Amino acid sequence: TTKILSVGSGPARELIELLKENKINHPLEFNCLDFEKRAISYVKDQLEKIHYDHDLVKVRFFHSDLLELVKNRNLTENFQDTHLVYISGVFDYFTDRLCKRTLKNLFSILAAEGVFIVFNMSLESSQHRAYYETFAKWEMKHRTREELLSWVKGNIDGCQFSINDIDNCPSYHVLNIKRE
Repeated sequence: TTKILSVGSGPARELIELLKENKINHPLEFNCLDFEKRAISYVKDQLEKIHYDHDLVKVRFFHSDLLELVKNRNLTENFQDTHLVYISGVFDYFTDRLCKRTLKNLFSILAAEGVFIVFNMSLESSQHRAYYETFAKWEMKHRTREELLSWVKGNIDGCQFSINDIDNCPSYHVLNIKRE
């Protein structure tokens, strides 16, 4: 069984689309962690509308925030030997110190050759930043590639890591960390 943890899962569009398109054909445990009860309720409602094999795909929900996940060993135990952890739209609001600590703590739950992926807004391609911050009062921490790499260098041992960008979406950097 492949285990996936989505931290800050929100509406879990990726899971919903894969299930709608019947693209999951091997056992999967998908863990949604979000601090918004409404997000979890939304995903549950969407899942009820989809016909899929519940024995093949198990979806679990955890109402918690990232700080609780980092501090609470009992919560972390739920995610041991996870093959893929991904965080999108979460670290954009945290300090570098908290991002480093979170990565280090959550790296321990990865299975052998597991992968950790973090999406963060790019400082180099932040042409809409002034608009969001001025009119929407929406402040995110746009970061450089080097800042994302600093979260791993000297902080996490036994891994390979790289930064990638998303084709046709230069607004994000993607930090990839793989357990060796």
